[in-house]
Amino acid sequence: MNIRRKIPLILSIMALCPSFITIPIMLQIEPEDTEAILFGLLLGCLIGSILGAIALILNRKQRQSIVIIFSILPMGLLAFYLFMFLTFGLAFLFIN
Repeated sequence: MNIRRKIPLILSIMALCPSFITIPIMLQIEPEDTEAILFGLLLGCLIGSILGAIALILNRKQRQSIVIIFSILPMGLLAFYLFMFLTFGLAFLFIN
């Protein structure tokens, strides 16, 4: 396997890792466990989305499907969490 084909694969696998790294760090910083898990996952997905975007840019000629799946997964989770925060935030504003 060529080194040019390995770099996007490594970056796409690294896109999944920040979520698992930021949650324990946030648990040590934040006193409330629920907020620490949510914001650690949000921050990890944000960092993973950046790494995934770089992997997708480097993978545009090879079109490896595993790289595409691993790179889009943090982006999808980030979009889901942002959608949840926006809907619950707007619902909270309209209730009060």
